[in-house]
Amino acid sequence: MKFKLNWGWGVVVLYGGFVLMLGTMAVKSTQHGISLVDENYYQKDIEFEEHLNKVDNSNGLLKPLKMDYDADAQQITLSFPNDLKSITGEILCFRPSDESKDFEVKVTPNEAFEQIIPTEMMINGLWRVQINWSADSRDFYSEEVFIIENNQTAAVGAR
Repeated sequence: MKFKLNWGWGVVVLYGGFVLMLGTMAVKSTQHGISLVDENYYQKDIEFEEHLNKVDNSNGLLKPLKMDYDADAQQITLSFPNDLKSITGEILCFRPSDESKDFEVKVTPNEAFEQIIPTEMMINGLWRVQINWSADSRDFYSEEVFIIENNQTAAVGAR
């Protein structure tokens, strides 16, 4: 007797291959460990939500925080909105390529609502200036990216 392969057998082989593939995937998925990225992911989610609220508060200001670099004076000038009172917080000058160069400064604006950050100690390259600040019982967050090269810089972008 000669075995003849017709379309019916093709359907059986195709269906059998599909079932075999599903079974293999089911076994492999049960052997794969499920782990959380962070043990405190609920707390991290709450902190991230607070960060987004700070960014929204900053974006909602009529006069936003302004950051300017003066290459001649080698300083970054932060101009805070003058309609806010009791401004406090921290400024992080963050160097992504070298953690040892990072430094923090307290927010202490003068009577003109400006704060000067000297850049003589900042080496050439990319810097992120991140400001967590509070005023009038509201929290804010601002960030700007600068590239400092040979006492010249350009603002790359703000968030």
